Amino acid sequence: MTDDLRTRMHRVADDVTPLPVADDLWQRGQTARHRGQALVVAAVLVVLASVGGGVALWSAPDREVRTASAEVPEGGAIPSRIEDPGDPEVATDLALGPASVAFVGSGGQPLLVTAADGRYHALELAGWDRGLLSLSPDGTFLAWTISSDAEGRPREGFALVDLESGETRLVSSGSTGSITPEEISWSPSGQWLTWFADDAVSRMPIDRVGIFSQETITTGKQVEWSAVDHEGNVTFHAQGPRQWMRDGSYGRMKTSEQTTFDAGRRGRNHAATASPAGDTFALASSADAAALDFLTGGRFAGRPLASDLYPDGAAVRPLGWATDTLVVARVDAPKGSYVEGPHLALLTAPNAPESHWTYRILVRDIPTAALSLAVDLVPDLDGTSSQELTHDFGDTTDDPPAPLGIELSLFIGLAVAAAIALLLALRWLWRRLA
Repeated sequence: MTDDLRTRMHRVADDVTPLPVADDLWQRGQTARHRGQALVVAAVLVVLASVGGGVALWSAPDREVRTASAEVPEGGAIPSRIEDPGDPEVATDLALGPASVAFVGSGGQPLLVTAADGRYHALELAGWDRGLLSLSPDGTFLAWTISSDAEGRPREGFALVDLESGETRLVSSGSTGSITPEEISWSPSGQWLTWFADDAVSRMPIDRVGIFSQETITTGKQVEWSAVDHEGNVTFHAQGPRQWMRDGSYGRMKTSEQTTFDAGRRGRNHAATASPAGDTFALASSADAAALDFLTGGRFAGRPLASDLYPDGAAVRPLGWATDTLVVARVDAPKGSYVEGPHLALLTAPNAPESHWTYRILVRDIPTAALSLAVDLVPDLDGTSSQELTHDFGDTTDDPPAPLGIELSLFIGLAVAAAIALLLALRWLWRRLA
């Protein structure tokens, strides 16, 4: 600044009358500045809390919210994931409609997955002995072994419920030496049941009208498995394969002299299943088996498991037939297998040429306890490896969280709207106080 300009500025200052200024003006300015900063911080925190809270509810570690992959096929489907839902609400009315899966939960309760919506239901089953659960191939009937009737009186046998009507019937075991059947097996059509207990084998047609005519024969020998075809003919093993025909005739089954059956790997006292044609029977295999065994064409034949999938073998238990050549099975594989632990698989039986064999994993990581499947819900193969054989129902294990009783998506939307409204209010207040 030049001396001439400085002189002029001093002259102006001497001639102008100073404006009155309050002594606390600086302090009030500082206070307003601090207030504005606090309001900005509060607004940011409100937005973060609203959005972050909604995200936390949506992606909490104890639940995984999923969306259904597509429209559910007509008649329902097998879920792509079978999980233990924890402790769902107990369904006292058993008229739930067709089911896809029945299994025992970690808490020991029987659970049912309905085929149309993939929802889990805990069941109140009268007299259940925590033993067998068995779904019919179409998922419309459920059988369970019992130790007592609805009034708590001791019983020998099992109960059968029509899942469409909810009507339940008690069935005798047919044996005086065992209080419950050791296994229950359905015909491919779901029109017949067979079961065995000690040395007795029984069968019964299924009639929705409620008329049941149970038949039992005593063999005098320990029965290891039984299967029934769509006409009611029973094939079972009691020191060799035997047949009990619908006309009442009974005797040893004619078998080929060239048998390849390894009795050491046989899974004893497990249900066998008859093919739709009634000429091939899938048998359970033990924990270290390298093949699933079949009785077909009067001889035993093994369907080898792929050694690259199961280098140490696996326990394989057939659950039913998807077609006349395709078996649905539960596979329990040891550590070191390509797919460890229990899972569901679809594999070709040896009644088809080996060039047509296939092996597909249906569901991985299934519950370790007893499980039964409605095998009719497996779709026909279209020849492509990308075909979806199960359905993703989305989030079905629990109802979505509802903060303050409001649906989650609505809650998040309202929270964001409230945050925006609060920001606008703070902005107005800021301007008023400035």
